[in-house]
Amino acid sequence: MARVILGSLLLVAVAAFGQDNPAARGGRRGAPGGANTEQAGGGRQLSKLIEGPDLGVKPVPNPLPLPAGMMFGALAGVVLDSKEHLFVFGGTRPELTQYKADPLPLVEFDQNGKFVRAFGESLGYSSPHGFRIDGSDNFWVTDIGNHTVMKLNPKGEILITLGTKGKSGVWDEAAGNHTFNQPTDIALAKNGDVFVGQGHGGGGGGDPRILRFDKNGKYITSWSGKVSGPEAFSNVHAVIMDPDNHLWVGDRTAKKVLVFDVNGKLVKTIQMPLCVQFLSGQKRTAVYVVGLGWTDPQNGLGRPNSRCNRQARQRLEPIWRG
Repeated sequence: MARVILGSLLLVAVAAFGQDNPAARGGRRGAPGGANTEQAGGGRQLSKLIEGPDLGVKPVPNPLPLPAGMMFGALAGVVLDSKEHLFVFGGTRPELTQYKADPLPLVEFDQNGKFVRAFGESLGYSSPHGFRIDGSDNFWVTDIGNHTVMKLNPKGEILITLGTKGKSGVWDEAAGNHTFNQPTDIALAKNGDVFVGQGHGGGGGGDPRILRFDKNGKYITSWSGKVSGPEAFSNVHAVIMDPDNHLWVGDRTAKKVLVFDVNGKLVKTIQMPLCVQFLSGQKRTAVYVVGLGWTDPQNGLGRPNSRCNRQARQRLEPIWRG
């Protein structure tokens, strides 16, 4: 039940992101070495990608009933914990007097989809965006409005805060400048290292970049997308680690996925036919991409987005299987 709900909410979250307002561990095995490019923008390869196997993911009307008087806000992501409880980030807007007036950014449902709790009102979020969970059921969340990344325990208590709340800038250890510029997503390595993707505003006035920290939040290194060549990226909207310790980076503007090693060396790129919104995984055997294009009038998903391919439908597609 939880996995069905997870798939449904991924689609709901995509629609929310399409308005400019993940969540499973995953990846693929057997990545080939050396940089190479796979085209997904025409001919047989595009046809194979678009048709793909049936993933068994179908939209479900009202999959997660909330208590009377509560409604979801703009959803940023969903994760499953070790008990297969589902957590929604982006939260609810409570209307009843027994709830606080401010949005509750985290919502928990049990494995049968039954509401458990809404919590995290003290976090003070501006624009929730990235949402991941580690092997100890701790949450990692990003806020592109406040330019922060937080690690929370299962109770929602803050364990680590990266960035300076309410301030954007360039991370500079030597100058003591600990600032992000719209951090969008988090990827977690086997050894606990944390990779933060930033640059939601694109390459114009933003700072598209990958930043690497250890499990305690100590800065290790970073690399910029403002370079020439195939390793360039401009709008990091999603990141995820695979079992081979490769970092998959989704560039929404350039409609491509880049795969790096942990030190920033390019392994491969995959050109996509539509905007890359999310990267997710399943049982560490596959990497999936969620893309957004023009609204499909037959299923009502998505919305017009002039920056994306207007001919494409919103899709959840596998881009690699192990």
